[in-house]
Amino acid sequence: MSSVLLKAISTTDTTLSVSEDNTSNPYIEEGTFAATGGTVQIDAEQITYSSHYMGQFQIAVRGANGTAAAAHLINAVVVPVAPALGSVNVVFMNGAGAPTNTTTGQYFAQIGSMYADSTNGNLYINAGTIAAPVWKLVTRAS
Repeated sequence: MSSVLLKAISTTDTTLSVSEDNTSNPYIEEGTFAATGGTVQIDAEQITYSSHYMGQFQIAVRGANGTAAAAHLINAVVVPVAPALGSVNVVFMNGAGAPTNTTTGQYFAQIGSMYADSTNGNLYINAGTIAAPVWKLVTRAS
């Protein structure tokens, strides 16, 4: 189970209700959602929030970082976005199994981002773009 929307949102909603089951989510670690604000990705939209407490996010900006505000369905996956360094979003993600080219990290994992496969002990790097990630195997644990 991933961190997901508990109810659908329109393009004008100002709050998010998000499950925070961190036990098996490949992208969310305990405490990853900053209480004092940050950015999350839902589908192709990035949303900046000003505060977060027990799954309730107060939205500050819809369509952040050049993305478009959009409606999102219940159970849409919610992923934290690493703070931007200039115009580069280099992130570290992990999950069970190999990442999927053009899907895993799309719209938030810039070239140079890393992905750890916790099932097989493999480490990958994004050699593609933020819009179309291409994951290359860097090393194996065994």
